[in-house]
Amino acid sequence: MKARKISFKMQVGLVLMVLLASTCFGTTICVNTTGIGGCYSSIQAAINAAAAGDTVKVMPGTYNECITIGKRIVLMGSGHEVTKIYCYAADAVIFVAGSNSAKLMWFTIQSGVGNGIDVSIDLFPYIFNNVIQCCGASGIWVNRAGPVIANNVIYKNTWSGIHFTLGPYSPLVYNNVICNNLSCGYSCGGSYSCPEDVRSLNNCFWANATNFCNGHVLGPGGIVQEPQFVNVKCDGDFHLATGSPCIDKGRDGDYDCDGTRSDMGVYGGPNAYCGPGPVVTDLKLIPSPVVRGETFNIQAKGATR
Repeated sequence: MKARKISFKMQVGLVLMVLLASTCFGTTICVNTTGIGGCYSSIQAAINAAAAGDTVKVMPGTYNECITIGKRIVLMGSGHEVTKIYCYAADAVIFVAGSNSAKLMWFTIQSGVGNGIDVSIDLFPYIFNNVIQCCGASGIWVNRAGPVIANNVIYKNTWSGIHFTLGPYSPLVYNNVICNNLSCGYSCGGSYSCPEDVRSLNNCFWANATNFCNGHVLGPGGIVQEPQFVNVKCDGDFHLATGSPCIDKGRDGDYDCDGTRSDMGVYGGPNAYCGPGPVVTDLKLIPSPVVRGETFNIQAKGATR
């Protein structure tokens, strides 16, 4: 992805397109740290209020809670740099029954003692463009499920970057950077064959204690090279520095916001949050709800990052 500038007006427009497009299929429910402006102050409370097909849009802030997703919703942060889920005592985000085709995107996710993300049996959610970092267990734990895991940075977790306890499904894992995990990059449990049961494409592995455990292999398009982040640490800067081997090395047919071939990592791919630039921190429709045929106003506030 080449460097680019996006004006505040364009940035607001991009977010509005995402939000308004989601209203064609469901309601957009907002979350902020104060709960003002008709928003919830808890992500879990907003999920509980949502119906299948809704979007839960989370405004910037750190949310100290553990999340359970049991509905087909889109849970969307405001960019991983400014939107963080931190759960100390359990897995930070758990997908349970009812969450097939749910989407989780644009967060930093961290657990003090558990996994960053846990995908339960027989589920097929989408995990796009997050940073899953510095968890007390694995970054992502896949328990006999078939998620799609794309364009994440999975960094410095105590156990594996991704652990698969596999079953009759084939998780699809592509365009991720899996690095500096204190055990394995990939690991597998149970009696299933890791290389055959995980579709791994165009992922970057680096500086894990062991990159591949229990029979895992790199997979087509994969690399074992330093990703060259701007500032690699927990809550660091995961932009790719000039000359990074992960630039334009994503899966064939995937493109970044600027139309170039997808980068590996959190800033790449068709589902990336297209910064840098200001982010929308508050969005209101007046009146709300809008009745068909009515005129309404959109009020938006933004912050630079």
